[in-house]
Amino acid sequence: MGFLSCLVNNTKNTNLAEQDQNNQCRYGSAMKTIVVFLVLVAYTKAAVEETPYEVIETAADYEIRRYPQRKWVATTLEALSYDSVTNALFQTLFQYIDGGNSEGAIIPMTAPVTSLVAPGASTESPSTFTMAFYIPEEFQASPPSPTNPNIFIEDRPEFELYSRWVFSIIFFAF
Repeated sequence: MGFLSCLVNNTKNTNLAEQDQNNQCRYGSAMKTIVVFLVLVAYTKAAVEETPYEVIETAADYEIRRYPQRKWVATTLEALSYDSVTNALFQTLFQYIDGGNSEGAIIPMTAPVTSLVAPGASTESPSTFTMAFYIPEEFQASPPSPTNPNIFIEDRPEFELYSRWVFSIIFFAF
């Protein structure tokens, strides 16, 4: 099914075969959107503000970085798997930077996006997943308050982490 036919066939169906075709269409369209987003991020990486950090140690396959105290905007959900909440976490934070804040400010996307997992007591109990966007320097002193009660501003103290760059090329046929 082509991209254009996905756009044209976005109607309510009573036929199960047509519903399945539209579900495949939505999935394919979502994947194309993700690919376009990733390509745009790759081409605009130089324009994306990154959290400042200092490289403390470099090894063959990783480096240790020290990040200074900074403010981040974050949201948290509980679920059995990270895959089941990734999109919801990201979209919630995106609403904040897309004007869903006390000032209606459009805040530029930054890197990296961090995720924290607090495992549940067992594999059958939910874990707590927290995703955060770094708040750009121009908003660090006084970030706009979130209008969504599920979003909070986090004042992270200085921290160190291990970082490893993974590079791969992915080819998609449309």
